[in-house]
Amino acid sequence: MTATDFFIISQVKQFGKYRVIRGELIKRGMDVGVIAKHFDVHPYSVRLVMMDRMKSSRIASYLESILGVPPGTLFPYVTQKPRRGKSRFKKPIV
Repeated sequence: MTATDFFIISQVKQFGKYRVIRGELIKRGMDVGVIAKHFDVHPYSVRLVMMDRMKSSRIASYLESILGVPPGTLFPYVTQKPRRGKSRFKKPIV
């Protein structure tokens, strides 16, 4: 981890993830709308990912790459393997 990574992590602990990510995007001349257009989603979806109220590994990994932090630093579920298992829903009997 570089000094920038430690700085961003300490800022997240102090101010919260959403505020830090939003501030870093503004510093870089980006906006939530730009990321939303890139993924063809609503800007509120990007905000929900930034606030940890919704999970999207592609948006989260893109945000981490923009900020220059290692994958899984801000959003740990990015590096986790997707869970595969039996479906909770039973197949209908035909």
